[in-house]
Amino acid sequence: MPSSIKKILLWIIYLSTATILALPLFVSKNTLFPYIFGKIIFFRIFAEIAFAAWVTLALFCKEYRPRWRHPLTLSFTVFIGILFVTMITGADPWNSFWSTQERMTGVLTFLHFWAWYMVLAHTIKGWAQWRSLFLWSISVSIASILYGVFANKQLFITTLGNSIYVGAYAILNLFFAIIISWKERNRWLRSFLAVSMLLNFGAMLGAGSRSVFYSFALALGVYALFMIFRLAGARLRVRLAAGIAVFFFLFVGLYFIMQSPGIKEWGKANLPYTLNRVFYSQSANEDRIVLWKIGLQGFVDRPFLGWGWENYNAPYEKHLVPRPYMEPWYDRSHNQLIDVLALTGIVGFLAYLFFWGSLGFVLFKKARELSSRAELGSLGALGAFFLFYFLQNLTIFDNPAPLFVFFFTLAFATSATVSSQAKNESSEGGIQGRGRLFLSLGVVFALAFAMYQWNINPFLKSSEGINGYFLLQNNDKSGLRYIRSSLEGDSFTDNEILSQVVALFMDTMAAGSVQFSDQEQKYWLSFLKDELQEQTVLHPYNLKNYLALASIYTRYAGFDPSYLQKAEETAKQVLAISPLRREGYTQMSEFKRTQRDFSASLEYAKKALELGAERDLPYLHWLTAISYIDTGDVQNAFSEMDAAERLGYPIYYGSGLAIKLAQIVSSAPKHSRIIPYIEVGVMKDPSNFYFLAARIIAYHNIGQKERAEKLLNDLESRDKNIGDQVKLFFREDKRD
Repeated sequence: MPSSIKKILLWIIYLSTATILALPLFVSKNTLFPYIFGKIIFFRIFAEIAFAAWVTLALFCKEYRPRWRHPLTLSFTVFIGILFVTMITGADPWNSFWSTQERMTGVLTFLHFWAWYMVLAHTIKGWAQWRSLFLWSISVSIASILYGVFANKQLFITTLGNSIYVGAYAILNLFFAIIISWKERNRWLRSFLAVSMLLNFGAMLGAGSRSVFYSFALALGVYALFMIFRLAGARLRVRLAAGIAVFFFLFVGLYFIMQSPGIKEWGKANLPYTLNRVFYSQSANEDRIVLWKIGLQGFVDRPFLGWGWENYNAPYEKHLVPRPYMEPWYDRSHNQLIDVLALTGIVGFLAYLFFWGSLGFVLFKKARELSSRAELGSLGALGAFFLFYFLQNLTIFDNPAPLFVFFFTLAFATSATVSSQAKNESSEGGIQGRGRLFLSLGVVFALAFAMYQWNINPFLKSSEGINGYFLLQNNDKSGLRYIRSSLEGDSFTDNEILSQVVALFMDTMAAGSVQFSDQEQKYWLSFLKDELQEQTVLHPYNLKNYLALASIYTRYAGFDPSYLQKAEETAKQVLAISPLRREGYTQMSEFKRTQRDFSASLEYAKKALELGAERDLPYLHWLTAISYIDTGDVQNAFSEMDAAERLGYPIYYGSGLAIKLAQIVSSAPKHSRIIPYIEVGVMKDPSNFYFLAARIIAYHNIGQKERAEKLLNDLESRDKNIGDQVKLFFREDKRD
């Protein structure tokens, strides 16, 4: 291969890697999950570009061919292969391969991490290039922090979207600075590295993540012990050991002091938010324990190959135990070891341990070969980097920015631990002559096709879907055309676009904020119905799809009554998969009301109230109140309405809620207590015709017919259609 082409290919790899390391700064604002989705999409694009360049280099230049015998290359490849197998045998292969826009960590993305790792481990060979890329990553981290401080005004978010990931990403780059500091003597560069350490440490404190804080403290302690026993002389060893012991006892003592009754009350009231989280937040710990138990139960269900990568929601739904403060939907156990155990079974778990064991082995072996203090100090910091990453993943899960840094550093560890003999080895044989050229071109064209199908097309679809969503949200029904276009053809983005759109579409129709003809309603309901049916087949454990489909069936029953039966069957599927899923009982209560089976509706509503988390209670009290009204138990209905109001449910606002008030009015004709609710509703939303209609009906029902007639005349002058509907009510009311 001509040296000029070789240099061009190496520069393509280098610039692609630098671009990937800069992606933590990228936010794709016009897609769903802008802090996650766009980062991984563009990572995969640049990883494919780098991989195509490397394959060409490896075909023509023996020194760039893979060294399969290296323990890290072997163990990483084995683990990726097992991910692929468990994907095929798992509960939801489609989700295992693609993942979701919110996570983007499916088998496809891990194949790209493997490809990028192979590129870096076999092309970047000198410390100078690694050093410049380390410094580049540190600079990107600083830029992200400064953006959070000055532009976003929130250190906890920066360009990563979640404070937990800010802390992890910052500490990984802090270890980069330590690794470089051991090998550098330039005073200005060392000063820059010291400043970067302070900034990244401050970002970690500002993020307030306990897992990151304690993982960093432990990794730093192990690193200090390494320095004592591997680097220090006898006298210095004693001093360092004494210093570590003092620090440890001060740290532990401070923790117990902060937990003492008097100090604890003061701390909760006066400490900054971040330190409050470190010392006092317990609800997250309790939730994680529940999630870990569910993951272990999932392993017992499928011990050999697990549920399939990315399918934690399957055992979660099966073993769900509602808790007062717990989020309703989880797709991670918040423990990487338990995730691997539950999703890939004992086979994947052993492969994962083999990978980490291989990493520890090559670092330990390298440490035994080194004698230079600088080299040993840098290698110890590299080991502390990986220890920190492993520890913090025991309570959280991966995110794009830390993943970029981790796999980049894994490739560096591979390159740094290649023996001198292996470096001089070259792969012999292989394809000769024109065959290499044709194979290289075939790889380039295949990756170009994959780049569009895997990345560019999904990105465009997500962007189109979110644009349509915002148009519909602003009462522009042309947004539905964009949504339809985004759902044409099969893409992994369809599922989350649908979950966003269906709820908005149903609310829009219920509120009447956008006028749809009967033909339009039928068309769009049928379209969404067909799309959701496809998603329930692809994702059998995604209960959001079933719930959305049941609501679509119920609405579509207005055109075809046979769909009421399908709605009930779909709602029952939710409870068959997840017997304690609150949303399933809510759906059944709503459905039974449409069938006018009010007694069953009330029982389902009370069960939903029993299972609801604290955040759901206001609405569930309201739902139970409606159910009591339907059964004629007005006294208990108002008791539940009072409970909903005390808990902050906005019963005075919104067209959908106004309709519910109107239902109560028509069901409780002699109860004047409903009048204050409606009057406040009119006061808060004077342009809401549903409230105005409910007020007319209420006054009519309690016998104030002259006032009702006057209000009706006023309403007719403002909205004749609703006025005619109120008149129809009067004509059908036998009491009139």
